[in-house]
Amino acid sequence: MNTNSEHILDNKWSRKSIHSLTPFTLIDYPDKTSCVLWFAGCNMRCVYCYNPEIVKGKGKYNFYDIRDFLRSRVGLLDAVVLSGGEVSDA
Repeated sequence: MNTNSEHILDNKWSRKSIHSLTPFTLIDYPDKTSCVLWFAGCNMRCVYCYNPEIVKGKGKYNFYDIRDFLRSRVGLLDAVVLSGGEVSDA
């Protein structure tokens, strides 16, 4: 625990780093039912980017939001696709 009586891991996982969620897709993971987690931020600035709103976007979801969503989809999804978030915290 830190001096604020808050668990450090809880603080870390509470950060909102996922910009958006595509709850179901059949095209992002071939031959699998999946969802897509779109991480916020990107430093690449590709001219062909098909998701420019996340380039400078902020996270809307935290680890717990996503965990709860994924738990509700057990048996329905075969895979989770991770995309975006090319920015490092360094």
